[in-house]
Amino acid sequence: MANSWLLGNRAGNWMMRCPGSGDTPAPASKARELHDWFATLAEAKEDIEAWRREYNDSRPHRALGERTPNEFAKESAASHVLLRQQRAENSL
Repeated sequence: MANSWLLGNRAGNWMMRCPGSGDTPAPASKARELHDWFATLAEAKEDIEAWRREYNDSRPHRALGERTPNEFAKESAASHVLLRQQRAENSL
């Protein structure tokens, strides 16, 4: 999914690695790969930040009840505040 998003958003030839695949490149190799994906550090930061914002603000997740991560976090924080208020009222 990230691959198609990045390809559609000027990231070029981006390839994800599966954890545990045994494909663990050395740090210098990783730097070369990043250079292949992005022309400049500024471009990398801009594209990654755009992806992060889309992921957290615009894309609902099945595991979060079809809510975005930010919606889920806000609802979770609000429910914790409500629980604290109810506990405080009940302890009086």
